[in-house]
Amino acid sequence: SSTVFPFASVVAERFGQTTSFPTPTIESTGSGGGLSLFCQGVGESTPDITNASRRIKQSEIDLCASNGVEDVVEVLIGYDGIAIANSVEGAELELSK
Repeated sequence: SSTVFPFASVVAERFGQTTSFPTPTIESTGSGGGLSLFCQGVGESTPDITNASRRIKQSEIDLCASNGVEDVVEVLIGYDGIAIANSVEGAELELSK
């Protein structure tokens, strides 16, 4: 997820600084793009972990399974959200559901 990217970047940097392992490569691909890459297979050319701002879809689980990616585990780290603010000096926003 591109909204989770800044958090993931900090975690990767600290991991690289505090362990004997190299800093992992982090890319901003969006939830769907990241899961698509993750589900392409197992090995050095595919990511071992991906972030998403939503749950994995059944179609993505099926894609993973068809490419040998098994035992996928979802871990809830937090909640993603959008806040809308309106300046008291600006024109009032007109929003609908």
